[in-house]
Amino acid sequence: MTPHLTFSNTTGLFRFPTDSIVYIAAEGNYSRFKMVDGDEQVLVCQLGQLEEAMRSQLHEEDNRFSRVGRSLIINLDFVYVINPAKGQLILSNGCGMKYTIAASREALAALKNAYDKGLIK
Repeated sequence: MTPHLTFSNTTGLFRFPTDSIVYIAAEGNYSRFKMVDGDEQVLVCQLGQLEEAMRSQLHEEDNRFSRVGRSLIINLDFVYVINPAKGQLILSNGCGMKYTIAASREALAALKNAYDKGLIK
């Protein structure tokens, strides 16, 4: 069974299958979840709070999520292209779903280096 991440706030309870979350982007005090099927959910929660909740809910060996810079958490299963020179990250499932995201060159260089050094597989 696929693990789920569960978040609860004053507006409701949100339960996301981990293999369906492509990325989570910060928008001030809100966090926007982008799903594989194109659906979006916005939660009133800062990205740092979500990151802590994710750490506590997922087993360390199952943690497929990585913080990229200040405003983005990505699902590493969907990394397709990391282009620090262009400040561009492309996430794809290879079956039609594809998102191009702008991120800082420094954050993308750090992500690329983690792959190059084998820290991320």
